[in-house]
Amino acid sequence: MCQGQSSRTSFGGAVARIHPTGTNSFSCLLQFKNGAGHSDPTILTYEFERPQLPCCKLRIHQFGDLSSSVASAGRILHSVDLMFPSAEKTAGSVILDRRLDLGVGEEGIIGRVVSMTTTATAAAAAAARGLSVLLGEGVIGWN
Repeated sequence: MCQGQSSRTSFGGAVARIHPTGTNSFSCLLQFKNGAGHSDPTILTYEFERPQLPCCKLRIHQFGDLSSSVASAGRILHSVDLMFPSAEKTAGSVILDRRLDLGVGEEGIIGRVVSMTTTATAAAAAAARGLSVLLGEGVIGWN
């Protein structure tokens, strides 16, 4: 994919497609882009194809292996809350509190598992106990 031909335009930064887990129909496209200055924070743009909730939590995990469960993806390196002011709003962006390394390596996010969870879903029993419900997961790659 990195060396091949593609009709998709490169926008720079990093991208992840969140695919549903279980029987839900959750899907999301994430784009990470750093500001122009060397210390400018990362901007996260998100677009939900089937918004089902008023808020969710994006988590970037330590490891990048989707062949096992998110529980084995290591500790959470970064976590971001995403909010939707209305049911009609399916996209948005947020300026993160720091600049993420959009590369590969110890601090880089490329190749890491990213998951979406929520405590505000129809799974009220789990939410009442303070448990997060996994909506979907993916791997962060080059954009």
